[in-house]
Amino acid sequence: MSLRLYSLVLGLLCFQNIQAQAVLMIEDQSKTGFKLVVDDYLQNEVFLEKLNFKGFSQDGALLFFEMQDGRHFSRALPKLPAGNHQYIIYEDFKGKLRLRYRGEFDKLSQSALMFSFKKEHKYQFPVIIAAQPDEELKTKQSAKTDSIKSEEAIASAETPINKETMAAAKEDMPSKDSLTSQNTLAQNTDSISIAEPKQKTEKKEEVFNFATALAKIKASNFEFDKLQMAKGLIGQESLDSEQIVLLLNSFKYDQSRLDLLKTYLEKHPKKKLDEAILNAFDYELSKQAAKKILEANASK
Repeated sequence: MSLRLYSLVLGLLCFQNIQAQAVLMIEDQSKTGFKLVVDDYLQNEVFLEKLNFKGFSQDGALLFFEMQDGRHFSRALPKLPAGNHQYIIYEDFKGKLRLRYRGEFDKLSQSALMFSFKKEHKYQFPVIIAAQPDEELKTKQSAKTDSIKSEEAIASAETPINKETMAAAKEDMPSKDSLTSQNTLAQNTDSISIAEPKQKTEKKEEVFNFATALAKIKASNFEFDKLQMAKGLIGQESLDSEQIVLLLNSFKYDQSRLDLLKTYLEKHPKKKLDEAILNAFDYELSKQAAKKILEANASK
């Protein structure tokens, strides 16, 4: 009886231990297939489109993905609570591979194999990571833009003149006497009415654009869309620390905040931001990563 009780208690403890750990459910929506490297160790030797993974440090880990088409990318995994966490691999609008967090789920994916963290195969990282796919994409986009501009130029040069339209335009033109008498006044008026209101309008837009963009970012339900809108804003505006904090607080995940902070300082390397920005991050590991980004920018 005591032996059965002991076995039952031991089984319950083992079950609780399994339930009390974080499990990753990773799915490749690009359908390329990947190998997962965790903290320098290869976990699956065969390319897979999805897998479940457990046994890693819940304080954070470094994930590296080797794709079957030769591409690769890495992602720092934040501290995760116990539960089933889903991540997806996808291509953004620039053709770059990304890893997006989809949230926590009650059940594990039943169509994926389960892997436990192991230190059997030390991964040999590539010495040089070529950016060929990105360069090809930029070349194609540039060629496409040039082609569109050429077509527009040809179309505008070959547009036939509509005689009826020209006749109607002549009827609407002012008389010669009226045009002569008002010529000097019109020139002076144009120089004043165009210049002054334009300057005032530009000053109003600078304040209005940030407030409007921030409201749109907060209204979006998708983290990826928020990040793209925010990157578009910081590419045009040089914001202060307070505005950056407002942007960072509009995101749900620290990884998005780190991505935005890094992108902002890359676009504005001379900009110095306060360490108060660190308060916008949820996890201590993320705060340390953000602090390193700030320190690296300050040392430039």
